[in-house]
Amino acid sequence: MRRLVCLAVSSVVIWVAWGCGGDSNTSASDDGGVGGTTGSSSGTLPDGSTACGTPGAVCCTNGTACTGSVCVRGTCQACGGPGQTCCAGQTCDSNDVCNQGVCAQCGGAGQPCCAEGTCASGGCCVNNHCTPSGTACPNIGGTCGSGSCGTCGGAGQPCCQNGECTAPAVACSGFGGGGGGGGGRDGGGAQCVACGGAGQRCCANGTCSGATLACDQGNCQTCGGAGQPCCPGQSCGAGFTCANDTCRACGAAGQPCCGGQACTGGACCDRGACIAGGATCSTGAACNGTPCERCGDPGYPCCPPNDTCSPGNCCNNRICAVGVPGRGC
Repeated sequence: MRRLVCLAVSSVVIWVAWGCGGDSNTSASDDGGVGGTTGSSSGTLPDGSTACGTPGAVCCTNGTACTGSVCVRGTCQACGGPGQTCCAGQTCDSNDVCNQGVCAQCGGAGQPCCAEGTCASGGCCVNNHCTPSGTACPNIGGTCGSGSCGTCGGAGQPCCQNGECTAPAVACSGFGGGGGGGGGRDGGGAQCVACGGAGQRCCANGTCSGATLACDQGNCQTCGGAGQPCCPGQSCGAGFTCANDTCRACGAAGQPCCGGQACTGGACCDRGACIAGGATCSTGAACNGTPCERCGDPGYPCCPPNDTCSPGNCCNNRICAVGVPGRGC
C-alpha cells in the first residue's frame, strides 16, 4: 500500500515517500507556469526557519508568493538574469529583456531587441530581433542603417510591411492591415511615430519610457495610483498594492495588506487581508495591531477551529503540509 509520511523537524516539513511511483513535490500554488509576485514577505516561522517564499522554497499561498524571486510550478526561483524566468511584470535586469517568459541578452546581432526596440550600433529591430547596421533587413528588404530599413521603419518614415517599425522608440500609427506594399512599405499611409511617452503607443515588447509609465491596452499610461495600471515590476505607490495588474488601496480593514503584511489604523494582516483591531484572526487570537500569527501554509500551524489549511495543503499533526493530489498527506 502506498504511504506518505510527513515528519516535522525543527518546524520544517520534510517528506519521506515509499512506493509513491511519482513526484511528491506538487505544491498547492502550482499553476503549471509562472505566478506570484516579488515583495517583502519572507515566509519565516516563529523560530526563524524558512517555510516558504524564498528562492528554492515552496511558494507561499497567503500574501506574497515569493520574495526576490518568482513562483514557477510551486517553487520560488531566482528571476531577472540571463536565462532565468522573467520577474513579476515581465521585467528583467538592465542588461536583459523578457522574451517569451525568459530573460535574454538584448541588442546584439540576432538577439531580442532591448526596451523600446533598441539595437546596438544603429541596428534595426525586425520581428523583435536585432539586424546589424549595413545588412539586409529580413523579410522587409532594404539595408539597415540608423534603425531604418532604407525606405521604411525609421522615425517619420512609412511603416514597413505588416505595420512594422524598425527604429528605436517608434511605433506604427494608422496601420489597418492589408500586407506589404511596394518598396517594403505597408502601402496604407501608416507612419512610424514616437512611442513610449505618456499617451503614446507602447514601444516594442510593450515597453514605455520611465518608471512611472506602464503599457495598458496598447498605450503608455501613468501607473502606480488608485485604479491605474501597476508600474514595471508590479509596483504601486504608497498606500496601494498591485492586484490583477491594477493598483488598489491597501492597509485599512477590509483591504489587502500592503507590502506583504502591513496594515494601518490598528488593523492586522490576516492571510493577505487586513482585519479590524479586536477582530479574531484565523488562528483564533484577537487582532492587536500586529500581523496575525500565520496559519494554513506549508510548515505553519493548521488554522482553528477545524485544523484547516490553504487549498491543496493538508493538516498533519497540527502542521500544514503540501498535499499530493489524489493521495492527501
